[in-house]
Amino acid sequence: MSVIISKTKKIFFLMVILFVLIVGGFIIYTANKSFDSESSSDINSVSIGVNESASSSAEIIKVGESLGEFKVASIKPYEENTAYSERFPFGPDNYSMSLSGEIVLSGRYVYYGGENIKDPKLDFIYFQPDESSRLKLPRPQGRERRQLYFRNNDLAKKLFGSDRKTGEATVIVANYIINEFPTETADSAELIDVIDIK
Repeated sequence: MSVIISKTKKIFFLMVILFVLIVGGFIIYTANKSFDSESSSDINSVSIGVNESASSSAEIIKVGESLGEFKVASIKPYEENTAYSERFPFGPDNYSMSLSGEIVLSGRYVYYGGENIKDPKLDFIYFQPDESSRLKLPRPQGRERRQLYFRNNDLAKKLFGSDRKTGEATVIVANYIINEFPTETADSAELIDVIDIK
């Protein structure tokens, strides 16, 4: 009789262990599926702190919302499927937010690179908005945006001229993109027109 009880206890103990393994596996599987869906490129919101001239509180920014003079067009990870993105998953330290709309900015334009640069990616113009223009641009909380580059570099070179001067200008830009990552990043925009060059 004691042999039967001992075998029954062993079977019961094995069934409890099997049950725990099955439930634990299901929980881990469900958590991973949830994480995968949250970390895919088709993301509609990110919780970040964004400074605008009127507000500096952390909030969840969603696609379709207004942000200053812009509307949020898309949000995705800045880095995805890299060693860096494993350390910094999508969130406040890893995102790229596309904003639709146009805005007038004043500031300083600077040619980066030079005539001897062979790689066209290293020969571009960047723009440093002045203080009043920086206040118009949404930016991550606690980070001051000092410059942006023009994604349509050929048009920028045409409008600013080929003499490679640096100077002051008033420009119209559209489709501003905020890039945030712990490594060096720069925001960007499409140059629509140069209103004034000094």
